[in-house]
Amino acid sequence: MRIITFVLTIAIVLTYFLFFSIPRMDTTIHKLSGPDDRNTAARNDFVHQRVNSSKYNMDQERYNTEQTVFSSSLRKEKDTWIPLTQTERNAYNEKEKLVCGKPFMHCCLGQGRQLKTVHEDISQLYVKWSKPLASLTTLLDYMSQNRIPCNLWFFGMSLSGDQTIGALCELMRDGGYKLDEVQCIPYENERWNEKDALKKCSMDKFGMPTGQYYQLTNPNRTSCPLAHDGPKTVPQKRSFLFVKQGGLMIINQGVHCNIPGCVSETLGNLLTEEFLSMAEENQWKVLYRETERQHFATPNGYHKVGVSMNKCCAIQEEESDFRNDEAREFLQNLTFKWTTKKKRIPIISLGRATIPLYFMHGFDIERQTYDCTHYVYSPWRFELTWDGILTGLKYYLQ
Repeated sequence: MRIITFVLTIAIVLTYFLFFSIPRMDTTIHKLSGPDDRNTAARNDFVHQRVNSSKYNMDQERYNTEQTVFSSSLRKEKDTWIPLTQTERNAYNEKEKLVCGKPFMHCCLGQGRQLKTVHEDISQLYVKWSKPLASLTTLLDYMSQNRIPCNLWFFGMSLSGDQTIGALCELMRDGGYKLDEVQCIPYENERWNEKDALKKCSMDKFGMPTGQYYQLTNPNRTSCPLAHDGPKTVPQKRSFLFVKQGGLMIINQGVHCNIPGCVSETLGNLLTEEFLSMAEENQWKVLYRETERQHFATPNGYHKVGVSMNKCCAIQEEESDFRNDEAREFLQNLTFKWTTKKKRIPIISLGRATIPLYFMHGFDIERQTYDCTHYVYSPWRFELTWDGILTGLKYYLQ
């Protein structure tokens, strides 16, 4: 059986993302939940409640795979968030038993980023995108078929961390992967100490490209039977070998940018010709993931001081989203000068799709505030990412 390494990485990178030629990478990462038996009965009741029948309509910018994947070639299609059928719900509820609290509560429907934060009405979360989307295993199969190392690194801040958690949960739930609870480096944090869930971890941090590392295996798969999840970068010398592996880098910046110009400046310091040349030479494909919309009580949903005391709500000014507009314009004008194909960095479109999802946030019990930035766990939301990555990868290979 051909063994292909798959690295699924959260590198929660603060403003200046640095590799190779640049001395160090400053990063922050969120933590995962440890096992907890609280609210077990309540959760079992929640997941069997009747799904909210409301539909969440919006115009979603989708890729045109026959052209470059940028604002000039994005097309608008009328798509909808729709309820799952009862059969789909029942099937998911059965599969969730494989991963919910085993070892992380973060793979449970409705679980927030903080351990004590759970969605108040999980029945609202049984919604999916109306258009069929690619699964994560479909993406991995495509990478394997095209001899692309099955390494997925999500670089950005806490929302990128949530994307990686979504991938971790899906691999264990739907992909048949098993988490190695010995060959791991748990992330320690006062809000979720992963050592509580993974007490047997014994891997040495030295030489690893991260301060957190997980390994998943599925010997029954011919593509990507070995998976790695490693958030948080370390200095250049320790990450050199992993950089040489190649794969996909999914980058995001902007969730903390509340003034115009911030996203462009951040991406300009990150996506230098030197960094992109390094990526190209080491067989990394670089993609950009749009920032999901916030739903604070402001006209465009962006965070402002004092608004976290109010409930998350629908966005009034849907077109007011300079974070993603700025990123799209920056990337449209950025070309791979060191290649003959002149490919641009593909964009994974998430901004417009997340406009109506104000109901997918939770209340932070410990801080007594509404977290209208991070979404509680819902596997169907992440399908937009997997599908977008696959579309971007096909663009690279066309």
